Amino acid sequence: MTMSGITGPILQLWLEGEHKQVLDETLISLEVADTLDAAARCRARFVNVGTGPGGRTVFLYCNRELLDFGKEFRVEALHGRAGTSIFEGDIRALETAYPPDSPPEFSILAEDPLFGMRLPHRTRLFYHLSIPDVLEAIASEHGLQIDMRLAASYSPYAALAQLEQSDLSFLYDCARRAGIDLWVRDGVLDVSDDRSTGNEIQLTYGDNLLSFHARADLAEQVTSLTASGWDVQSKREISETADVGALRDELDGRRSGSQHLLESFGERREHLPSSLPSTAEEARALAEAAFRWRGRQFVSGVVLAQGDPELRLGGRVDLDGLGNLFSGSYYIEKVRHLYDRQSGYRTELHVSRPGLEPARSGQKKGLPKKGKVQRRPSKTASTTKKPTGRNP
Repeated sequence: MTMSGITGPILQLWLEGEHKQVLDETLISLEVADTLDAAARCRARFVNVGTGPGGRTVFLYCNRELLDFGKEFRVEALHGRAGTSIFEGDIRALETAYPPDSPPEFSILAEDPLFGMRLPHRTRLFYHLSIPDVLEAIASEHGLQIDMRLAASYSPYAALAQLEQSDLSFLYDCARRAGIDLWVRDGVLDVSDDRSTGNEIQLTYGDNLLSFHARADLAEQVTSLTASGWDVQSKREISETADVGALRDELDGRRSGSQHLLESFGERREHLPSSLPSTAEEARALAEAAFRWRGRQFVSGVVLAQGDPELRLGGRVDLDGLGNLFSGSYYIEKVRHLYDRQSGYRTELHVSRPGLEPARSGQKKGLPKKGKVQRRPSKTASTTKKPTGRNP
């Protein structure tokens, strides 16, 4: 693929394990979208005309000999001779277009292995299993390996109900209930509950950070969140409350949205609706997970950076050159790898964090100097391949 005047990785397209030069050469645009709440998707557009035998103009892809349903499609970003995969999945849809002022086009839509979980809708109960156990069971049903990096322990539920839901929808519901993030990487379901760890890449405004828009918003923040229910065995009411302590490990010296809310507007206490925990331990876990989910959205932003295949879900970015308020470390919640012939390869990120940098009187950051990408080593997280599902 020729990208005149564009620096950074070159994209290569693979089909059924083979690099296809014709796909590189005819690619018009490409988008890979990967989020914490959906299967990763890739849409690629190609010029659909070329030269056939005898110099005749022919349609390249309408015969489905090359691009067709079910074929494995992979996108790699090539650094020198080394390629890093930014998408791998199967082709699910074919599309064609015949614009009035440009050559005919052919497009494909591919999705990662989580696609298969969208189809079955079931009603069933999981008895005496923790949420990590349920995630492992569903992944196993769909032939997915699972890699769990869990810092917390998880107790079993008396029962978890999947009610007329797809396996994928139930998987995400369970993960959110426990405050767990999950995504597919290299064909493996990655599961993590610790956003304070992960590889960190530095992006500098004026260099590899092309643009950034951020907001710190108190609208959804609370000072405490309570989960209430009923313990059938002891015949008593259950009530457990979470506060800023649930986010302490992720704040890294910053002040949370709940602290800013308390200082600016006073207390805002809320109850979790329809949570119905049956034990105090379950109620506490629900309240803490819900408080963390809200708190993590306090500061959110959209990053546009030079294309980098190492920017991916579960990682972090350290944004430099933005002034005291919004510089610093963020967690990556959504990734879009983008390519077109005009702008080349770029990466868009949706990022978040639960706190703002402390105010620093009389201190200002100057504009950054040009520099190279700096990669920081990841912190060490506890790894559990098969959680016990019980608190110590």
